[in-house]
Amino acid sequence: MVKSMSKPYKEQLLPSINDTQIASYLVEASAANHYNRYYDTYYIKAEGEVDIAYTYKNKFWPVEIKWTQQLRPKDLKQIQKYPNGIILGKQNEIRQLDKVTSYPLPWYLARLDTELT
Repeated sequence: MVKSMSKPYKEQLLPSINDTQIASYLVEASAANHYNRYYDTYYIKAEGEVDIAYTYKNKFWPVEIKWTQQLRPKDLKQIQKYPNGIILGKQNEIRQLDKVTSYPLPWYLARLDTELT
């Protein structure tokens, strides 16, 4: 139900972005929507999940979104199965996590329309 609020930013938006679980869902949905502007996108659910999968130049590209400060090995289990998989996250620098490269999510999304993979 949609209801009127006198201060929607304070009453609805701030509580949502301050809740780590809700913020994570919002970031993942925003990233998927952004990718969908440029590619046909999919979601993979197998033993684990991959948040975004897209095709470009007849190749499959899996992307995991992690909006947290710490990644656990179980978070990487599915994305590690793909040699060209990447993680987009909250960090400020590019890092290597086991055999998967992790990029700052805002930086990477900003590059999608200028330097496609």
